[in-house]
Amino acid sequence: MKLTNNWINTIFWRTFNVGDTVYVVGHREGSIGQGLSAEITHPHGEFQIEIKRESGFLTRAGKKWNNDDELVVTEQGELHRVEELVHVEQDAEQSQRLATITQFIDRRNFPSDTTDEITTVLSQETTTSTGSSVKVTSSSSAENQSSGNGKVSGNGEINGIKLGVEFGGSVSQKITQATIRELSANQTITNKEAGSISHKRSIPLKGGTVTAITWVWMRYFRAGHAVVGPTRYPFEVTTRVVASDSKAQYASISDMPPHVFNEFRQQFPDSSQSFLRIGEPCLVDGNGWLGLFRVDTRRPNGSISGTVYGDQFHGSWTATSGRLQFVRSIHSDYLQHWDGGVLNGDVIQGKFQQEIAGNRETSQYNFRLASRLRVVGNGHAGELRITALDAAGRLTGTLYGDAISGTWNQSSGTLVFTRSTSRPNYSQRWTGQRMGELTFSGWFTELHNDVPTASDPTHQGAFSWTATAA
Repeated sequence: MKLTNNWINTIFWRTFNVGDTVYVVGHREGSIGQGLSAEITHPHGEFQIEIKRESGFLTRAGKKWNNDDELVVTEQGELHRVEELVHVEQDAEQSQRLATITQFIDRRNFPSDTTDEITTVLSQETTTSTGSSVKVTSSSSAENQSSGNGKVSGNGEINGIKLGVEFGGSVSQKITQATIRELSANQTITNKEAGSISHKRSIPLKGGTVTAITWVWMRYFRAGHAVVGPTRYPFEVTTRVVASDSKAQYASISDMPPHVFNEFRQQFPDSSQSFLRIGEPCLVDGNGWLGLFRVDTRRPNGSISGTVYGDQFHGSWTATSGRLQFVRSIHSDYLQHWDGGVLNGDVIQGKFQQEIAGNRETSQYNFRLASRLRVVGNGHAGELRITALDAAGRLTGTLYGDAISGTWNQSSGTLVFTRSTSRPNYSQRWTGQRMGELTFSGWFTELHNDVPTASDPTHQGAFSWTATAA
């Protein structure tokens, strides 16, 4: 049993057996200072207790208590169970976004409309090593086995979510139970131990389109205090957890706005649908020459136009088969005919021929095209994207999501760039050599205040890296 003293001075206590009527010899006794607590146990489980001050009684023995009780001597000197004294104060309801997840359902190969059952689930997972976390998934009944048939996970896990009543600190079970009882009288409380919460909807899907269904999970809660005399215990109570959805449909991947397309690319990073998107540069290696390829316009019939190595091109892109064909116009008497297809994932490879003064040569030259390079630097996997590369070899882009800037030397096949980071006065200098079509290998060194830790890749302090499109 826990006994807390909220009276203005020190109290003195004595316990007696439940059958005692004379109260001469106590079983146990002690004192508790103002604002302090003590743990008291009785060997028989049930007992009587008296509370004294320096002169006289505050509470005489006579009432039966047990070791499971939690007792409080109030400011007025009265003895009560803590459950009888708990008073709950609450602030106005607040909201918190828990997670956002986008589900893609591809109906472009199915002309007819349909209706699918879409289910999103918020699940709480508890492990001994990492504690509690919350994960969001979404799934579809997906008639005719479209790409929306599998489950997709939300953008990461959300740690520290409070479901039900959570106190900010150590609070006894009696106070927790009393608080929940009072809250339950006028609140709908989500059980803290609940494994999952699901939401299901029937959503019409239009044939010949890709449907993007975005779920937003929101938690509504109230902050407050459980008040026991002068002591206030802060808590939060989840009043409801709900999911809302919005739907958008697109005739092609290229019609998606950037934020939707980024979600699509994260879920399907190796799909040929995830690149050759309007305005997004791709890295191209044609017969050993490094440059950029970018689609500027795309029509419903699949015809495209844009630039490659800074020159205009016109051609076609068939997303379903992954076939890319175009003619590069270097000048009026010098053209190149490019023809390729998806190799694997987001890589296109093929060959091109030259046409000079109207004569098309028979010689063919290899090319490879990709929106990103898969990089491994000192064992860490990520992406290298070059988004700008001019005729002088100056380049910019991103590495592991951080900005890079540097140069490409075509004659030596050397790539050099600096990676900026969010850490003040810390950056990295990367140097690589072209090893094949869109394949590089080299070393990088760390810089502190622009001073490298290793001046030469052979010195200690440099780290190896590789990057490839395949």
